[in-house]
Amino acid sequence: MDILLRLVLFSMIYICLTPDLSKAQEANNKFVRTGEYVTLCGIKGGKISKPDLLSANSLIIEQDSSSDFQIIAFKLTVVYPSELLEFENAGDGKITEEMKTALKKTYEGCKVFIEYIKSLSSDGTLHSHPPISYRVVE
Repeated sequence: MDILLRLVLFSMIYICLTPDLSKAQEANNKFVRTGEYVTLCGIKGGKISKPDLLSANSLIIEQDSSSDFQIIAFKLTVVYPSELLEFENAGDGKITEEMKTALKKTYEGCKVFIEYIKSLSSDGTLHSHPPISYRVVE
């Protein structure tokens, strides 16, 4: 009984803290698999030079279809050998000044993760995109 009560309480808290996406139709919470993918300055993931990393102003959806997508949220994590910094962006796909400051401090071997990427298509459908990761090289 105690576990059931905890699950109900957790569900209620989760629902209260979840942003209102009522205008979007949930796309069964599946990753987009139709040729759309997210990049940072045109790089899908893997190795990225610090100048490329610093030149990025926003996440970009590369697409094969005529549908129009807009990034509405993502989480960026920068991993240094002794520190981990996490940032969230809701509303657009832009790299914030706080994120840029953290990215300026990166050096060879640091890792950058972009997760929980959500986009809204022109027909109002909410899409989840797979995470992308980078390793900074000089």
